[in-house]
Amino acid sequence: MKKTIPILLMFLTELWGYAQNNPGKIFESDTFETSKGRLSITFIGHATLMIEAENQVVHIDPVSREADYSLLPKADLILITHEHSDHLDKKAIAMVSSPDTKIRCSLSCKGLIDNATVLVNEEKLTIGSWDIEAVPAFNIINKRPEDSPIILKEMETDTSSRLV
Repeated sequence: MKKTIPILLMFLTELWGYAQNNPGKIFESDTFETSKGRLSITFIGHATLMIEAENQVVHIDPVSREADYSLLPKADLILITHEHSDHLDKKAIAMVSSPDTKIRCSLSCKGLIDNATVLVNEEKLTIGSWDIEAVPAFNIINKRPEDSPIILKEMETDTSSRLV
């Protein structure tokens, strides 16, 4: 029994490492036909997405523990939503960046990422023929003591033609 536990622990440790950094990891992806062409959204993990459209690649909150970014396409644009370590990872940002990559971040990340420009709520930018707008976010899981959601700003928006 004493020999079994270390071997089992060694096996589980190897399996964990494999699962975390497996270059053959397959990510779930959805592709949509839009009026501007094909749009592909790949779920990397947690809050980490890769969007591909018109030969442009956008990485949102790239985090090393979710993928080996040296194996993924370089970003034309990186969006960082906020400063928490499960959203802002300088190592992943460096791996997916090229000299031409633009980095945009929320105000909470100001000064934390080299070469990043703050994109404030309701500010817009264009990549290819795609318009990107920073919108407020809220957390419906973590609530205030009186059980109301934490909402940064209420919005009424027709999302039928928007990716939000």
